[in-house]
Amino acid sequence: MNLSGATRACVLLTDVDATLRASLDLASPNSSPPQSLQSVVRRARDTTERAMAKSPGSGQATPEPELISQSLSLQLTLQRFMSERRAQIIRSLPFSIRRLTGTEDKTIARQICLELISSGGFGRAVYSDVEGLIVRPAHAARASDDGITDSDFSGDHDFDAGPGSVEYTCLTAAGPPLLADDAHAHPAMADMLDSTDYVVAPILASSTVIGMLHVAARAPLAIDGRDLECLGVYQGAAGAAFSRDAWSEVAVGHYTAVRQAVTAVVEDAGRIISADFEIGGVTSSDAQVPRLQSPAINFAIEESLTKRETEVMRLIAQGMSNAEIAERLFIGVETVKSHVKKVLRKIGAVNRSEAISLYLDNGNRSR
Repeated sequence: MNLSGATRACVLLTDVDATLRASLDLASPNSSPPQSLQSVVRRARDTTERAMAKSPGSGQATPEPELISQSLSLQLTLQRFMSERRAQIIRSLPFSIRRLTGTEDKTIARQICLELISSGGFGRAVYSDVEGLIVRPAHAARASDDGITDSDFSGDHDFDAGPGSVEYTCLTAAGPPLLADDAHAHPAMADMLDSTDYVVAPILASSTVIGMLHVAARAPLAIDGRDLECLGVYQGAAGAAFSRDAWSEVAVGHYTAVRQAVTAVVEDAGRIISADFEIGGVTSSDAQVPRLQSPAINFAIEESLTKRETEVMRLIAQGMSNAEIAERLFIGVETVKSHVKKVLRKIGAVNRSEAISLYLDNGNRSR
């Protein structure tokens, strides 16, 4: 049975139960009919229990067995529907969480709303960014007979989660999902969800509330304890996804800083090694420290290369392999290969040997 069939069965059970309650003098002129599927089933169960408790000798009218039988049959049908629906949600939950945790940071808001509808079984979902007590709705999704529709919020939908609202409690407590009611639902969010009966959950990254989830049930269903548990799972998954991205950014920043520092040290060391030192200050002309003869270099070639390509060319001239150059310059082997190809193309060499020959000829060869 799908939700449409369950809705029809719920309407029929409501009518049967009303007739049965009237025959038992249980109808109250001031009582309103139950609004959700779960409340309809609970009320019908109470009615049938009272009907079957009637004694034939009590002098009261005996309820029609057909009405009792029909009510019990519809109750069983709806109970089976709710059990099967819950089982389906449980089966799909691991796959849904895996999809969510594999989503990039910039699309998590949309993905979690879609997952809450398609796999969590909710009727409406809203993800909001949070800054202090300011709630900024970012994305929403809604279930319908035609499927799922979702959209980003445009314009100004921000609102202040002031004291007295369930959002305020959610942000200050930073705990598990909370169920709103008529007295504590925020008017702005109730308008977005078309209901004052909704659940809200904070999203935490590194112990800081950075977002908020709102969900409402799809009619004729109502939020129950299992829905709170389900939303709690998504709450944790979303927090883990945001924390993962935050730590990734920190790790990348640390890696970049360390790499830049190491590169600077290597460059300084290279300059020191290549410098000419005179021990003890200025020496007399007849007692100068002998200097190493540097190889002749074609500086015209270096002028045509970038700084990194020049570094690669110098290491090629020293006979280093691609792997050795990569290790020396703290770059990947594929990056070295790319630089080598560019160097060969720029200086007009067909291989490393010719490149070394051209580089070390000190410009004596005409090209």
